[in-house]
Amino acid sequence: MIPCAHGGSPIKSWSPGGFHDQTQGHPYDDMLLRVRQALPAGTLKGVLWHQGESDANEKDAPQYESKLAVLIDRIRTEFASPELPFVIGQLGNFPDSPWSAERLRIDAAHQRLAKSVLACAFVPSLGLNHRGDKVHFDSASYREFGHRYFSAYQQLNSRNVPRLLSVQRIWDKSTHNAFTDLVRFKDEWFCVFREGDAHVSDNGALRVLRSRDGIEWSSAAVLTDASADLRDAKISVAPDNRLMLSGAGAMKPPADFKHQSLTWLSTDGVQWSPAQPVGERDMWIWRSVWNRNTLYGIGYRTNSTTERYARLYKSTDGINFETLVDKLFEAGYPNESAIVFLENGVGYCLLRRDPFGGDAGTGQFGTALSPFTHWQWKDLGVRVGGPQMIALPGGKLVAAVRLYDGHTRT
Repeated sequence: MIPCAHGGSPIKSWSPGGFHDQTQGHPYDDMLLRVRQALPAGTLKGVLWHQGESDANEKDAPQYESKLAVLIDRIRTEFASPELPFVIGQLGNFPDSPWSAERLRIDAAHQRLAKSVLACAFVPSLGLNHRGDKVHFDSASYREFGHRYFSAYQQLNSRNVPRLLSVQRIWDKSTHNAFTDLVRFKDEWFCVFREGDAHVSDNGALRVLRSRDGIEWSSAAVLTDASADLRDAKISVAPDNRLMLSGAGAMKPPADFKHQSLTWLSTDGVQWSPAQPVGERDMWIWRSVWNRNTLYGIGYRTNSTTERYARLYKSTDGINFETLVDKLFEAGYPNESAIVFLENGVGYCLLRRDPFGGDAGTGQFGTALSPFTHWQWKDLGVRVGGPQMIALPGGKLVAAVRLYDGHTRT
């Protein structure tokens, strides 16, 4: 154990050059020195963090979460250990010493970071006692807290944490390459994306790349439309063992409508059928997912200043879509979606919403049983963008989104 605590230190003193008056020391710099002195004798296994009381005030509490996130990243970078376990202990939670709003905010920051930061854990202090000063734990509680720390550390080490093995550029031939999707088909990878001059431009095309090993990539096809900016490519394998490419065209003048969803089909990823319009005009079917022999897709209304809603479609061939639920979701501006179906007949939907008509536009999580005509929705409390979701063996769901909760990130 390498003790590095500075009693009563605020998080701002835990930065390079930071000074803490009470201990007349430099908490961050002192920590670096002690750890470096200890490293020749062993391996750095983790960080135990128990701090926050000094920041539980109106001025410092709002910035606490972002500062602690920076500190975690800085320590891991300093010691070249991107997955160094970081275990956060909860502040003393004593029944005879109620928490202020600021202390509740610090606690919420601790718990959120433990969920959102890789290899980070939160250790509750519920049931522990103070030594009479309503601040410090008594001896028995400290010992119990130590057991809880170690248990959290063990759980972090036992988790099968995904590891980033490499980052490789596979295409850069256009000015703007974005909105990717990926599928495995006939022992090859196929990656699809939009390319154009900018995020929004009138020359959007859908590029198809192929690779046997995920390392060497080549262009298999590029799909264009003189009358539309093609956008948001999605790719899947249809039940008849053909590739299905989905997207939408943002129509160019003189078209009297705004968007048209489209489908292309291929047996090899190189030769593609002509684009087939699917669904109604101005209902953008953003992603479609096969569930056995039926395709489900959520479209959203684009060309209206008064009506915004999502509609659930189904299809058996990827070309002819019929409405399954006319108004799947109406509040706010529902749009992009991810759908997952489990073997037990349960369907899940992760739905993006944007602010509209006074609604905050927070994301929604929906659940339904086959035949998926009745959905129950839970508000996620945060805005999300570009959702995708998969089911792991055993039924656990993994979702990826663009998160809008103060600082936008994936």
